[in-house]
Amino acid sequence: MADRGGGPARVVVIDSGVKLAHPHVRGMGDVVCGPTFNGPGEAEPGEQVDRLGHGTAVAATILEHAPGSWLCSIKVFDDRPECPFEFVLRALKYAIGLQPDLINLSLGTPCLEWKDGLADLLRAASRSGSRIVAPADFQGLPSYPGSLDGADGVVADQAMERGAPARAGGWWRASPHPREIPHIERSRWSGSSFAVANVTGFLARSVAPSSS
Repeated sequence: MADRGGGPARVVVIDSGVKLAHPHVRGMGDVVCGPTFNGPGEAEPGEQVDRLGHGTAVAATILEHAPGSWLCSIKVFDDRPECPFEFVLRALKYAIGLQPDLINLSLGTPCLEWKDGLADLLRAASRSGSRIVAPADFQGLPSYPGSLDGADGVVADQAMERGAPARAGGWWRASPHPREIPHIERSRWSGSSFAVANVTGFLARSVAPSSS
């Protein structure tokens, strides 16, 4: 990772937005709302409404592992966990321009048409000193960008403890569960996206200077 001057980790989350007032987000770090990419025109700035709750849960998971982090939320999803993949590419380009330590991308695609463009973005992220953390597989198929060289690809593994992912065979293996979230069934949000968040939080914790 690039030298950020010994301060807290800088993390960008590309997801469904973040609810700044959520008790697992408020006061846990320096959390800001970045732009929303929801159409072919310019990105929309301003406070986000997380209609899914997914982005908020991902942010809360990262901040649980690495409290005090600077975290910027970029929104690509609205009321469903899907969007045109062009939005994801635009969000990634914007995120790389912020030069964070880590970009949490709890999604990917098995479609080969996006592979070369995502490989280019991984190289751009490497030049800026950023790491992209993303799922390495999707229903048994390679998922891009997580399975590409230069990415921190993640595989969900029920046997792993939430705070202790491990690297194996070139990929991370991590628990697919978030922290307990008030008023939300834990089974509703689980899977590779939270395995990715657990790895991002683990890596973000390693960036921050020790308090001892």
